[in-house]
Amino acid sequence: MSQENNPPSREEPEVLQELTSDGEASGLEAEKAEGVIHAPFDPEEIDVITQARTVALLLTRLQEGELDLSPEFQRRSNVWDQERKSALIESMLLRIPIPSLYVSEDKEGNYTVVDGLQRLCAISHFVDVAALNKAAKVRLDPLRLRSLESLSEYDGKTFAEIPRPLQRRINETELTLHIIRASTPPNVKFNIFSRINQGGLPLTAQEIRNAIYPGEWRRRVRELAEGELFIKATEGKIKRERMQDIELVLRFVAHYTLPPNEKRADDQNLDDFLNDTVEKRSTSWGNDKWQEIESAFAREVVPGLVESRGSRWTAR
Repeated sequence: MSQENNPPSREEPEVLQELTSDGEASGLEAEKAEGVIHAPFDPEEIDVITQARTVALLLTRLQEGELDLSPEFQRRSNVWDQERKSALIESMLLRIPIPSLYVSEDKEGNYTVVDGLQRLCAISHFVDVAALNKAAKVRLDPLRLRSLESLSEYDGKTFAEIPRPLQRRINETELTLHIIRASTPPNVKFNIFSRINQGGLPLTAQEIRNAIYPGEWRRRVRELAEGELFIKATEGKIKRERMQDIELVLRFVAHYTLPPNEKRADDQNLDDFLNDTVEKRSTSWGNDKWQEIESAFAREVVPGLVESRGSRWTAR
């Protein structure tokens, strides 16, 4: 065929970027996909149990700070619109089962939501908005049902305004929880999360990392990412909604803190490298080390972060 009959081919961008939930470029260079499971592990280390929990019991956990919906885990912890939330509540009122949830359990028995965050936010928004506001650090008014298909007589109603039998039906609804026990090693948890994280708004690797690797690193890295120097240096081009900014700063921290003349192993992918940094290396850093990191970050970021695509800390 002649060249005129063929549409011009699109050249791929020089540097591929991770995408936001809206399909837009995030400004963060994407790591080459290397499969879901990054490293072999012993199946005996997996400790997952399945149990039923009522809505009322889960909301009690939320009220007591024992169920983590914090934006530290996922900044977009309450993204469903009113219609979608209402549709979920209507399904519960009609006794239609909703999909199971995944939570990670810590040593104190507290839960961190891994899969099902939007569902739990919708339920708590309707039943106990005060608990949701406190847990997710938001300010929402009580949810009013909207655009119901089968129970339209309750359009515009809040939880307090629907009949008591329907309130009880929601509170006594049992949700299936797959609980990843605290005895499961963090690196195994990370791989489990990557495998099950196939919902409507999949978590990024950084959101998973923040959920399962606690420590001072989370506060320090977040403060750098939210600082004026970083925002100015990146010209605001790094999206924040899925912690892309947090990951970019962490890439710097991970590479900067490597011993002299040492580099990331050739056979170690980016996720494993960053996980190793926050799980092992960062745990020994005191205030002096973090001040050193922050000073180096200020020196190296300001001269030209946007142009340093090939530098040692933004390179893959």
